[in-house]
Amino acid sequence: MDANVGWQRILTYLRFLDATLLIRLIEPLEIRLKKRRGAPKLCLCDHALRAAWLLEVVPLAPAKLEAQPHLTDLAGHIAESTTGYFFRSIIGLDVAHFPERAIEPEVDYVITVGGNGFRWKSSTAAISPTKTPAACGQCSKKPSMAPASACW
Repeated sequence: MDANVGWQRILTYLRFLDATLLIRLIEPLEIRLKKRRGAPKLCLCDHALRAAWLLEVVPLAPAKLEAQPHLTDLAGHIAESTTGYFFRSIIGLDVAHFPERAIEPEVDYVITVGGNGFRWKSSTAAISPTKTPAACGQCSKKPSMAPASACW
């Protein structure tokens, strides 16, 4: 497969899939851009399709994940993707993600309604007790992000 496919063509295909509602592209938050933008975050519409394509079932219930602890990271990514797709499907809601930087942790979703911004860090603590949303506790202290009245 020595195809010469550039990033622009791939982005065009991803935007096509976004228009068909199979995936949602969540763009990175644009704050004082001095460097290159990050890549959009991909959110699948239906993880049953993912399971069917990959022939892999990932449990989301904490009791079932205890029996298969190697799947906790993947379950967290699936829950995050489902949340992003849901947020992006709400009309009038501006959704972005704040990628991890050298001194700042990742914030999964920054939701803007009118002039108010809300930061969402998906907590995988319910799925895995060893993981905590470190960025959530710091998001209200970050002046680099849009004003916010809540962090969940």
